[in-house]
Amino acid sequence: HLVIGDESALPAVATVLAALPGGVPAVAYLEIADAGEEQELPGGAGVHWVYRGDRAAGEPLADAVRTASLPAGRGQAWLAGESACVRDLRRHLLDDRGLDRRAVYATGYWRAR
Repeated sequence: HLVIGDESALPAVATVLAALPGGVPAVAYLEIADAGEEQELPGGAGVHWVYRGDRAAGEPLADAVRTASLPAGRGQAWLAGESACVRDLRRHLLDDRGLDRRAVYATGYWRAR
């Protein structure tokens, strides 16, 4: 399982991770402003905190996911956050990573100006 989001999605991310059965491999890529926004999340997912700094929302997250080494085989992905970033990462997961369209849930929560 691959979970991707920004700080607007953290409550939903926590719910998704808590719902995964124990022992199910999961990794999360989460974009936040800085280290002060990190928080404990349920489950045993490997969490990669991505700091935005002064970059535009979604850019650091997109870079991190595009260069991530993901496990081989079938997977499922859950994405939420800034709409353009979610759209681009969904396309990346389908076209470049070969995930099945039915195994990718993506929703934009907000739009950058």
